[in-house]
Amino acid sequence: MKKIFTLSVMLILCTLTFATDFMRIKFKNYGCIEKYEVDIIEEVNLEGSTTAIDLMRIKLKDGNIKIHEMSIIEKVEFEIGEDTSSIGDTTSTDSSVLPLAFSITSDSTAEVSSFHTCHQHQNLDSISIPAEIQIEGKKYNVTSIGSSAFYKCPGLTSINIPEGVTSIGSSAFKGCGSLKSINIPKSVTSIESSAFGGCSNLTSISIPEGVTSIGTSAFLNCRSLTSISIPEGVTSIAHYAFWGCSGLTSISIPEGVTSIGDLAFRECSSLTSIYIPEGVTSIGSSAFYKCSSLTSIYIPEGVTSIGASAFYECDSLTSINIPEGVTSIGAEAFMVCSSLTSISIPEGVTSIGSSTFEDCGSLKSISIPEGLTNIGEHAFRFCRSLKSIDIPESVTSIGNYAFSGCSNLDVTIDNSEDNVEVGRNTFLGCKSVTWLKEKD
Repeated sequence: MKKIFTLSVMLILCTLTFATDFMRIKFKNYGCIEKYEVDIIEEVNLEGSTTAIDLMRIKLKDGNIKIHEMSIIEKVEFEIGEDTSSIGDTTSTDSSVLPLAFSITSDSTAEVSSFHTCHQHQNLDSISIPAEIQIEGKKYNVTSIGSSAFYKCPGLTSINIPEGVTSIGSSAFKGCGSLKSINIPKSVTSIESSAFGGCSNLTSISIPEGVTSIGTSAFLNCRSLTSISIPEGVTSIAHYAFWGCSGLTSISIPEGVTSIGDLAFRECSSLTSIYIPEGVTSIGSSAFYKCSSLTSIYIPEGVTSIGASAFYECDSLTSINIPEGVTSIGAEAFMVCSSLTSISIPEGVTSIGSSTFEDCGSLKSISIPEGLTNIGEHAFRFCRSLKSIDIPESVTSIGNYAFSGCSNLDVTIDNSEDNVEVGRNTFLGCKSVTWLKEKD
């Protein structure tokens, strides 16, 4: 059980003095406030069990002790002088200079758990987290930054994280819209979900080699981020990891990555090219959705599935290789790829999903393999540049409007087995439709 020194209704540093002018306690129901000059406080203790804290004991330097029942306290606030703009020192072993809250995570380690005063003091633009803190004379190494620790700190532009920190918790810096730079030390191995989500002014970040996992939405909507290098130890790109990083022009995906999650690079509208390493076996749904500047992409032989809407509206993409190992192409996978001119579907694919190539207005040729059994509804709708297509005898189902609006298309269908089911308006507007066996 963690020994917690911060509560949801307050910000407290135990047995420490503060780099603040006043500590103010507001009481429930009574509407009254008790205010202490920090200079006269010797220490603050929270007393109770490991699961509940009952009392706040404030010891003053003149020897007086003030005791307050926790049940009647609404919140504790710290007032910081107007000229204070930067707090902390990574070399400090005394956390008395920091208005941060810490949780003790073991006999020798601590976690930064909150910095709530940032909402009240927007002129605090820079913070250095200490490598060590000291509580009741005992030193603790700071090894982690907790969930939502700096959530939506509006004025924070830079932060320094010391060596020794190994994990950055979920939403740790989420919504820090003014944050422009951050150093992540080599000791960090984990960046959890939404850790930097919404840091819209963050321009660059270096992820250390020791990181093995990058959480869901870790860099969601980091719109000013232009480049990022993912270290070799990372094995998967999580869902939504870089969604909305509209300034990202390049990214290096290491060879160890085996999967690219759903919406991982969605709306990265400045990304021009990307190399997917050989170890990747799946590309998630909407992984590159609306990457409108993407002109080329390499998909390795090991990929077996391309998710729904994976390349939806990548309207600068002119060509793409689909390797022989692919057996599944999801619905809308290449829909509105308006610059795509040709594509070859490999032998292992048995089904083309609904709207997979719909509105690919520049598509001139496509090869449909033997073994394909199903062409989904709207699959090639409005592919107006498509000239000819041969549908093999293995195809047993062609969905509604599958080729409608293909005004220049000559279709040849091998129906020699008499087992082809054709949907409503499947060939509406096509130039011609030829059946190899005369239909009854």
